[in-house]
Amino acid sequence: MPIRPLARTATLIALLLLGACGGKAESDPAAANRTAFVPPPVVPAKALPGLAPDTPVTAYIGHYPNDPVGGVLFFDRTDVSQALLDAVRDGTVRAQFRESRGPEKPIFARGERVAATGCTPEDCSGRSWTFLFDPATGTGEACYRDAATMGNSSRWLVHGTASTRAGPCPGA
Repeated sequence: MPIRPLARTATLIALLLLGACGGKAESDPAAANRTAFVPPPVVPAKALPGLAPDTPVTAYIGHYPNDPVGGVLFFDRTDVSQALLDAVRDGTVRAQFRESRGPEKPIFARGERVAATGCTPEDCSGRSWTFLFDPATGTGEACYRDAATMGNSSRWLVHGTASTRAGPCPGA
């Protein structure tokens, strides 16, 4: 059965359109890597109405960072989460504090601040971190140490700014 002229025309148009796809990418290799996606801005953490923490942050002292107190993990508290976000701007580094499932030590008090510490399972003495939260000001300081690259010093992050201090992270 012969192909009708309308079907032949539609097939020809479809083939021409398919041939035109990606023509620009061949002449401009960088165009394939460009995207119009713009990530959303990071917004401050804010508790939903009626869901502000009723439990004081000091109630976490003696508990492990991944043990909920009042149904909420330490790093999932709005105030602690915001302080960590303010202190550590790099999401990859921040994940070390929030998502670590290595050996844990109980949360402890250091002066007026509440501190959580952790380390990598394979090398606790070599790679560790501590987050110090001040409930009075709602601010935090983060300490990260990798003995292989930092020797006997550690990197401290405060308001997104890094500095190096002598010695390991506290409590680690």
